[in-house]
Amino acid sequence: MNVRLVSSRRYYRDVLTRAFENFERREITLSHILRLPHPFLRQRSFGTAFFHAIRRYVSRRRFRHVLEIGGGRGDVARDFVRAWAAKPQRSARSYTILDLSRALLRSQRKLAVSRLVALRLIQADAHRLPFQDGAFDGIVIANEMLADLDAWELRMGARNGHAPAAVQTVLHRYRLRHHLRHPVTMIPIGLIRLLEELHRVVTPRTLTRIALLTVAAACDGGTGGGRGGAADAAREDDAGA
Repeated sequence: MNVRLVSSRRYYRDVLTRAFENFERREITLSHILRLPHPFLRQRSFGTAFFHAIRRYVSRRRFRHVLEIGGGRGDVARDFVRAWAAKPQRSARSYTILDLSRALLRSQRKLAVSRLVALRLIQADAHRLPFQDGAFDGIVIANEMLADLDAWELRMGARNGHAPAAVQTVLHRYRLRHHLRHPVTMIPIGLIRLLEELHRVVTPRTLTRIALLTVAAACDGGTGGGRGGAADAAREDDAGA
């Protein structure tokens, strides 16, 4: 078995420099297309409609903290925060965005501004959340970013050796071996690591409030998959944990 790591981390960390141009030309996402009020969403933007959907999901219970992993240009956070701030609430509120890209964090800082909701921006890797165990209690959003996480490309062949120990451990722990029936199999190790991290850092109550949107993003021509040119930005041999 031959294992290669497919990763877009280098693209977001070192290559991406212009937030708006990135989503206009490389990453086609619903949240970017619907960043302005649209008839499809009853004259709401994506972020505003998402806020009201979350409010229905958590029933009448009020939440005080939101963590968005991979905030894009900041349009979702901007309109989510505006809609949230319009709802009277006595307790302090915070909206935290975690992103690997400095360029996207700069854009998020400009767009998601509110006097009633504290904005916190963190440059960090979604595969290793920089929070203590059980430190977060609130809403977790990961919108249209799951395809940007690492993946293992497993190629079966008689001449290939055994997979690294880290790969063997994951295949055994999550009972994935029965999926290895094809010459090439993609294992979403980034999503697995993110879910492990969320299980570690959130409170038990928050586990019922994780909103993982798996809407696929369109790709431009000549890319390796994922979101535009991001997924083919880096390929490494010998996958690690």
